[in-house]
Amino acid sequence: YPELFKDDQEKLQKAQNFVDRVIEFSSFFLKQPDLALAARKNQKVFYHDPCHLRFTDSGRKNPRILLERVKKIERVESVDGPQCCGQGGLFHLGCPDLSRNIFNKCATIALACAPDMVVTTCSGCLMQWQQGQAENNLPVQVRHLAILLADCLE
Repeated sequence: YPELFKDDQEKLQKAQNFVDRVIEFSSFFLKQPDLALAARKNQKVFYHDPCHLRFTDSGRKNPRILLERVKKIERVESVDGPQCCGQGGLFHLGCPDLSRNIFNKCATIALACAPDMVVTTCSGCLMQWQQGQAENNLPVQVRHLAILLADCLE
């Protein structure tokens, strides 16, 4: 937003004040180093990278660092790297068939890792995965990273 309002000093200051207060979930959670985290049982977790975060260092690393801190969780990853799930804001509404095809490719790649759970930090990706899980009866749980971590607090 600051870039958007760089020519309007009043709006620039408001935009900067807003940006200074916003922090991505996993970055915030990493600032709590003393939290003890343990899953209730051993499980494999596949982290789905949201497209809007996967191109930044912290967007890719922070969720993985958090998952690595959870006892009894094995993080699994695709050798093909991060994949778009096809949600894309309103894309899934405007192009539902293409969105579903993109999701099916993404899910096939993720499920090849044999996870018990797919976790993401994006509400849009979460909805796409939950819908895809229900429609295709996928053999995995789908959760937001915040919910998983809340369940793992010791």
